[in-house]
Amino acid sequence: MAAATETGVFRKLAGAAEGPYRALGRVSIAGAVLLALIMNGSVAAPYEQLVHVIFAGLIVLFLPLPIRSRTTGRVVLTSGLLVLFGAAWIVAQAQPGLLPTALTHPIWQDAARVGLGVTPSVSVNPAQTLVSLPQFVLPPLLFMTVLVLCQSRRAATGMWIGLSLVGLFVVLLSIVLEVAFPGMGFFSRYAVGFSTFSGVFVNRNIAASVFAVTAFTLAGTVYLFHVQTRARHLAQRIQDQSLWTPRSTGAALACFVALIAIIATQSRAGALMALPILFLCLAVIQLQPRRAARQGMWIRAGAVLLAGAGLIVLLGEPSFARFESYGLADPRWHAWRGTWAAILDHPVAGTGFGAFQDTFPIYRDPESRWREAIWVHAHNGFLELALGLGIPAAVALITTGYAVLLGVARQGLRRQRSLRPIPILMLGILGFLTGHTLVDFPLQIPGVALYAAAVLGAGSAVCLSPRPARPQSSSVK
Repeated sequence: MAAATETGVFRKLAGAAEGPYRALGRVSIAGAVLLALIMNGSVAAPYEQLVHVIFAGLIVLFLPLPIRSRTTGRVVLTSGLLVLFGAAWIVAQAQPGLLPTALTHPIWQDAARVGLGVTPSVSVNPAQTLVSLPQFVLPPLLFMTVLVLCQSRRAATGMWIGLSLVGLFVVLLSIVLEVAFPGMGFFSRYAVGFSTFSGVFVNRNIAASVFAVTAFTLAGTVYLFHVQTRARHLAQRIQDQSLWTPRSTGAALACFVALIAIIATQSRAGALMALPILFLCLAVIQLQPRRAARQGMWIRAGAVLLAGAGLIVLLGEPSFARFESYGLADPRWHAWRGTWAAILDHPVAGTGFGAFQDTFPIYRDPESRWREAIWVHAHNGFLELALGLGIPAAVALITTGYAVLLGVARQGLRRQRSLRPIPILMLGILGFLTGHTLVDFPLQIPGVALYAAAVLGAGSAVCLSPRPARPQSSSVK
């Protein structure tokens, strides 16, 4: 009897400590994401390794927490199996002699013919494949960790708002650096202003990716502030009060600043994908059925689309001009052709995750004007993944990952009536990242991948959060 009583006491103490522990996890992750972003996206040593260690520690500390929702548990389980499958295949690629010789890279057979004592492996560079493993496993594990830490409606929305503020800080810091400290080295050997407006980043396309995800999250924050204000009005029986409070107005202005920052980068993919998708999402949000705002919703949606088109036409000229400067001679065509040729030569097993730089040189077009350029990535994340893992593994990972995210967003649209803007904007972020990944490598930058994973995790947590009890609005007069 005494033992049972002690067990009950310990359980109560553990339950009381769990809430603050989860809050600590959410704050720690937001802080770590901020650090990963401002260190030039953690794209180079030693910042990349530092960020990997920090996030690995956070995942170990907070991912094992209990999961209360069966739906959340299924999403976490599916994501975990996906990570396990991908990680196991990457490790197998790097292990000499583990897989059949028919799947190994021909370079090892050539080395054996000239007398070099090597055991063949799938990867053309096994050491680099193993070093690249954290780049693959950490973002989905972070996504799962955020889901585990945000199992209540309040925690999920708070995490979304916190991550939007993280992105806003990066945008404002970038503006300050560009205006007040041009030429300063900031976590990089390249000076601020090395490219067009890129702030804490070196590459304008990477800057545009972060600014775009920030704009989407800030737009969601505006609606979350509206929901909170509406709930307060209902609780206090206040009618006919504007939802535009200082908080929501500030978030809207911050979103506009992020949009201007995207345009200032002159990134073609960033500006001309992010803005149309964001304003389309905002228009769709206006069409969501709400009794008090149903009248004129088509007019509001049209006004949002018109405002977005006007912003692109008035301020998007630098991005359009960069289309004219390259046209069909864009260097990406050179990378895509070579990558596709390499995929056709190794369609089943690939050439090793993370080994693009070791594979691509022999597939250069000798007639291309870009044949002497140094290619670190294929400028198409899907092609590079297919080259690294092989078509079957890449297709399995991509389709399952999208199925998980789309399924979560679908549940959010069905379950979260007052929070539908979040799954809509989550789909917008997914669409933008997909489009940008087709022409660049944003998710191969550790800071960007981790930020996107955290935001999608927070959005998924909102979608899966329990619905609150309906307020007794019949007594409100």
